[in-house]
Amino acid sequence: MRTAAPGKLVLSGAYAVLHGAPALVTAVDRYVFADSAGQPAFEPPEVLAALRHYPGRQVPRFDASELRSGDQKLGLGSSAAITVSAVALWELEAGADPQASDLGALAYPAALAAHREAQGGGSGIDVAAASFGGTLRARRADNGDLELRSVELPPELAVEVWWTGVPASTPQLLRQVAALEANEPARFERLMGAQAEAAERTATAVEEQRLEATLAGLQAQFQALAALGEAATAPIVSVELRQACAKLDATEEVWLPAGAGGGDVLMRYRHPASTAAPPSAIERSAQRLPLTLAARGVHFRP
Repeated sequence: MRTAAPGKLVLSGAYAVLHGAPALVTAVDRYVFADSAGQPAFEPPEVLAALRHYPGRQVPRFDASELRSGDQKLGLGSSAAITVSAVALWELEAGADPQASDLGALAYPAALAAHREAQGGGSGIDVAAASFGGTLRARRADNGDLELRSVELPPELAVEVWWTGVPASTPQLLRQVAALEANEPARFERLMGAQAEAAERTATAVEEQRLEATLAGLQAQFQALAALGEAATAPIVSVELRQACAKLDATEEVWLPAGAGGGDVLMRYRHPASTAAPPSAIERSAQRLPLTLAARGVHFRP
């Protein structure tokens, strides 16, 4: 028996989602496969945490190669996809209908709890994307629950995904931002407030299918994340990306690090009127990833 769970991209709301702002997350058409046949090459802590909810089950074998380039992760949420694929497999082994459309809903609660336990917290939006697929607007409630609803990006918005080949450590970036909050709470509140307000603007614009407002919200996030990273001495928006984007017309093209930033994946958002080539510095140092957004959530693979 085999299941497939997709990777993800955080399009909007990085960091601010942990403080109650809405995020936009989308599933991508690269999958982790969990297979009940054979022995696992590794036992991820997130899967071991989930296993406590499924006594008598075994850790499956995983194939996460679609979310990697050689020995490097692509920054597409492999740990969440691995966890969801495992839990979905155990649900099938327990009798869930392989053809049912609610496999993601069955897997989501245990996968979310286990992923947060093993990682010491987190928003959980990557688990939601792997479970339900599509593009989701997600807001974290005060009790930690995620309020989710499906959305669609403005159809005219062109989205490209670029991989820098530079690994980023999300836990390290989060620690640096947390240190800023502890040491300079007033400054942190001001900077996080700017990012939260920009994330709110973006989510509203997407739901209302307003292209120009979506680009404006994303550009505001670029500026807010750059300021947050500078204050936290964390490379959320790299110096190279800031320099490459300095002369761009933000009404036509916006670049943004996906998720926590620091390297890994860059998102390029373009107005249909834009005919400009990517900045030469980015073309020299990064490669475009052929990905389809709003992919299918976890499902049975015959």
